Amino acid sequence: MSPRQDNENFTASTFRRMSELLRQSGPFIGAVYVQVGAIALLGGIGYMADRWRDSFPFYFVIGIAAGIVVGLYEMAKLILKK
Repeated sequence: MSPRQDNENFTASTFRRMSELLRQSGPFIGAVYVQVGAIALLGGIGYMADRWRDSFPFYFVIGIAAGIVVGLYEMAKLILKK
């Protein structure tokens, strides 16, 4: 085999392996996005409730905590499924 063919084989196998690893990690990446989204959404709802009720940081902290619980639940569901 020539050095060029060796390099092409190495490149092709590297891209195939990277593609396989990304495919396998897709559900976990999605779970991280769900966790970040839950914290941001529920924290934002808590912040808006605090502005409406003039009680900062009570509802904000509750919203952040609820977002963390929802995110961890989704992550546990994914991990325990495997």
